[in-house]
Amino acid sequence: GATVEVVAPEIAPALHTLARRNRRLTLRVRPYASRSLCVGRSLYASRNLAPYALVFAATDARAVNRRVARDARRAGVWCSIADDPAAGDFHVPAVVDRGAFQVAISTGGASPALAAALRQDLEDRLGPWYSAFATALRAVRQRILREIADPALRRRIFARFASSALRQRLRRIAAPRLLATRLLAEAKKIVRAQRQVAKPRARRQ
Repeated sequence: GATVEVVAPEIAPALHTLARRNRRLTLRVRPYASRSLCVGRSLYASRNLAPYALVFAATDARAVNRRVARDARRAGVWCSIADDPAAGDFHVPAVVDRGAFQVAISTGGASPALAAALRQDLEDRLGPWYSAFATALRAVRQRILREIADPALRRRIFARFASSALRQRLRRIAAPRLLATRLLAEAKKIVRAQRQVAKPRARRQ
């Protein structure tokens, strides 16, 4: 994983706790050099940002964020600007992370606040069950691809797996292995139905 360095005059206690648990997270709690740009309580001195792969300017002072972005560009490093995404080199979508199941939400920089609000809405609706369901789907999908050669039949099976009706039926099953068993049973039903349709056609020929 990435090594992350956070630089700020003040850092929340929760972030200190996270840093103690993760050696890849480094906290720099300090004011910057005396020639720093000072806006309210935010301090920033021009720094050599070349050693970094990505830079995120996320202070509550727009002037500081712009200075960070300029320094990053001089160093040839991509920078994301929290309060002005359009002026940055990239922006990060809000993500609902359910392990094997993830949803990214972006407004293209138009409103990060809306993206965050929508993420919260989806987190409330898409609970941990979706992680187990996605894990089961991954395992079953590989088996379907190996054993069923007909692309049209595979599409029918995968469409059934994703249907709202089937998801509602399986919501009470939390274990990925049991979910996979039920999905395979559903696939076999579709295969049997396909064979029953094909037999009369073969007889007429």
